[in-house]
Amino acid sequence: MKTLLTSVMAMFVWLLFVPPIPAPAQIGDVYVVCRKFIAQRNCYKCSDYFHVRSEDEAKKKCGKKGYSEANYFGSMGSLQRWILPNCTCDNDEED
Repeated sequence: MKTLLTSVMAMFVWLLFVPPIPAPAQIGDVYVVCRKFIAQRNCYKCSDYFHVRSEDEAKKKCGKKGYSEANYFGSMGSLQRWILPNCTCDNDEED
């Protein structure tokens, strides 16, 4: 009985510290922010983020929105850290 209790406790502790497995739909998804330079205001304007499964899809979406470059991120944390110093135009201003 003591061995069974020890085994159950070991399994419980193991489950607490095992990292979660990503859902299959999220594997391969990449966050993208499009960016373009606005010469009149001397700053970079960025789009809202979206997620894609391929580079071609990202370039197509950025081109439709009128942006010249696509920037790729694997997580929301890295995306947020990148936006602050790299998107210097106010988003509410018109081109």
